[in-house]
Amino acid sequence: MPNCASAAALRSCPGRLRAPRLRTWGRVCAALLLLATAGPAGASGGEAAPERPCEPWLTGEALPSDAELEAAGARIGRIELRQRNIFDPDQPGEDFWGFRLVNRLHLTTREETIRRRLLFAPGEPYEARLLAESERLLRAERFFYEVTIRPVAYCGGRVDVEVTTRDVWSLKLSGGFNRKGGENDWHLTAQESNFLGRGKDLTLSHAHDVDRTSTLLRYRDRDLFARRLDLEAAWSENSDGRFYRLDLARPFYALDGRRSWGGRWWDARRHESRYHLGRIVDQYQVEHWYAELGGGRATGLVDGHTRRLRFGASWDRRRFAALPQQPLVRPLPADRELLYPWIAGEWIEEEFVELANLDRIHRVEDLNLGRRANAWLGLASRHAGSDRDAALFGASWGEGFSGRGGLLLAGASFSGRIEPPGLRHGLGSLQLRYYRRLLGEHLFHAALHLDAGHRLDADTQLLLGGDNGLRGYPLRYQEGNRRALLILEQRFFHDRELFHLVRVGAALFADLGKAWTAGEPGPPSLGLLRDVGFGLRLGSSRSAEAAVVHLDVAWPLDGPRGIRRVQWLVSTRETF
Repeated sequence: MPNCASAAALRSCPGRLRAPRLRTWGRVCAALLLLATAGPAGASGGEAAPERPCEPWLTGEALPSDAELEAAGARIGRIELRQRNIFDPDQPGEDFWGFRLVNRLHLTTREETIRRRLLFAPGEPYEARLLAESERLLRAERFFYEVTIRPVAYCGGRVDVEVTTRDVWSLKLSGGFNRKGGENDWHLTAQESNFLGRGKDLTLSHAHDVDRTSTLLRYRDRDLFARRLDLEAAWSENSDGRFYRLDLARPFYALDGRRSWGGRWWDARRHESRYHLGRIVDQYQVEHWYAELGGGRATGLVDGHTRRLRFGASWDRRRFAALPQQPLVRPLPADRELLYPWIAGEWIEEEFVELANLDRIHRVEDLNLGRRANAWLGLASRHAGSDRDAALFGASWGEGFSGRGGLLLAGASFSGRIEPPGLRHGLGSLQLRYYRRLLGEHLFHAALHLDAGHRLDADTQLLLGGDNGLRGYPLRYQEGNRRALLILEQRFFHDRELFHLVRVGAALFADLGKAWTAGEPGPPSLGLLRDVGFGLRLGSSRSAEAAVVHLDVAWPLDGPRGIRRVQWLVSTRETF
């Protein structure tokens, strides 16, 4: 059985993701023929190069390398689309009447939907980087299972490019049930993530969780009017209030993007709960209005990185009120209204790698190991509509490191407000995730999460429990202004696809965590809490959600006697 633990290896597995390029002797032949076949540069300005007889066409192993094509000044010729449906009748086991019926019912992604997401066009200079980035952009869409973009033929200075996509079933009519931390959630959802094959997302859902019951209608269009405008509109009526949202932006669509602009608005009213030992100690009502307008300029991609400057203004207003017949155990949070201009700088290095069987089962995962850094500063004034004078700030950093058979992903952030008499709502975070192949092509995974707060607003709690990593304990069990969590997992992947619908994985895990209060009055700490357990993972291979069903059993090793000695957890996530 082929090794399917890496993205490169997946290309030789059943349902391979990319065909092999060329061998050394093919490159030598291609280099010798390159000068003979290189002709005029061809058309530019995004128009297709004119058809003309050309001999010989170089294909397969004789195709020049990316570097040779770029050095020769090659231009894009034809862009051929190969659109594959959900099931392939030519594959063993997929020529089944039920699968053929699904293919007939499914509307394949429209050709123009794919072409508008490409960063290259006929007549433009050939750049392998743009092919790779276009592939990532398409792969990020929820309605594709796999995407490959590769040059397939070269002659007369023209490179023909083949774009191969495979759709997934994009209509979701489902009900779901989750059990985490001793609490049950459920939902009923109707979602079409590729409406009429045009890449639009339309969702209607009714859900219940520990906080509220809600009915949601949501529309998302990432290519509004075929202008690469990103629109999201959401309307939700909840048992404790409402939520309305409208976002419209033209983002930095590509790494080489030069301009962006956008705006967002939301109006929310809800009940917030404060927790201690997994139980609600009090509740209050919050009304939250937010609006933002901004734009950005960028240098474009230069020497493998881009620098971006963003600017804009934000309005953030929150009003808090006690609920009738709901006595407060702790002080009611203070109202806040902040209106401030802001400026932000961003640095992104391009160092993408394709991997597989890390956080997803048998799917390509695009990871950027390059350095990403962001910092922003805003100024609020009583004289400009705010209820206080304050400097708001934030900074974040992320980077990946690989070597000696392991992969480390690191990230950190810090944000807060400077207002009399000093730092307020300061919140710092550090995340480390480590991956290493162990026991053959299976995976050892370790994750460390550290959070620290300083003079946090009264509506913010750092909580830890069965719903966010400490699987052997009730949800929202510990609280404080400090939080630490270590997760250790041995992940097992199986290469076979059950019934051509599901891929299976498993995990052995141990969690260690603690939340506590430092430097301020707060509840006593319960100390370090530990749990161990195992679980089954069922990953959908034909649906747009790429959902992974988690079936876990966890045993708490610490805590008072009132905790159940076995926790049964059922949840659906997008990752392992």
